[in-house]
Amino acid sequence: FFLFIYYLLTFLHFQREGDDVTLKKAHEYTKKIKKTSKTVLILTGITIFYIMFVQLLSTAGVGYKKLILDVAFPGVDFYESPLWEMMSILQSLWIAPIVLFSYVSYLCLTLIAIAFGIFLMKNLQSKLEGMNEMTDEEALKCIKKCVKDHVMIIKYHRDLEVLFSVNSFADVCIFAIIPCVIIVISTMDHDMSLLIADIQLSLMVMISTFIIFWVANNFCYESANIAKAAYNCNWENRNKEFRKYIPLIIITSQRPLQLTAGGLKPINMEFFLTIVRCTYSFFTVLFT
Repeated sequence: FFLFIYYLLTFLHFQREGDDVTLKKAHEYTKKIKKTSKTVLILTGITIFYIMFVQLLSTAGVGYKKLILDVAFPGVDFYESPLWEMMSILQSLWIAPIVLFSYVSYLCLTLIAIAFGIFLMKNLQSKLEGMNEMTDEEALKCIKKCVKDHVMIIKYHRDLEVLFSVNSFADVCIFAIIPCVIIVISTMDHDMSLLIADIQLSLMVMISTFIIFWVANNFCYESANIAKAAYNCNWENRNKEFRKYIPLIIITSQRPLQLTAGGLKPINMEFFLTIVRCTYSFFTVLFT
């Protein structure tokens, strides 16, 4: 809901400014997001169908006998018929689709929000770089709009931090613990089907976390490029009134806009590699 309102306000802002070029880019961005979202949903549907198919085969007595989510209750054995069949079908047809669709929806929402911030930054950079061919009057009008857009980007970054910082911290913790625990458990069980299922789950967690870190890293990188674009906009040949706006953009861009995990560590590729190394170390400790 927050993103919908923010997108609507942003589009209205561009319309008030009469920025047709940005509006055209925004519509192209929206089309790309729709196509990407449809692709992700199709892949999610295929994954859910695969999980349901494997679990239903297990219910029918083919392969290993294991629930998607282990359930324990004093005095009740859920691996005895008919409780096993009932619980297995319930998890395959209800719990697995709900959990997977919920996580994928959250993942898509996070990526769309970060990607929208990247779009705003690249649009600001293109405006700054396009002022070289403008007259002094046109350039002055454009640089004032750029300052407003930069302030809007900074506010958007703050809102992203409030919305996704805690969830990102949870993602980091899950990524650091789940893969190594799954690998350790799978090495204790000699069932090949269990090993394959555990490896698949580990890969899903690692890939989803990598995508978030990669997009967040680009968010930080593009925010730093705003200062470079402002410096290269031929400001030395402009009048004094124009030049006073350039330091405002450069100074506020000196500190890149970083998304953090719980406000503790920035989410970037360097931190991702650090987590991978720590996960491997944790795995070796558990394995020994």
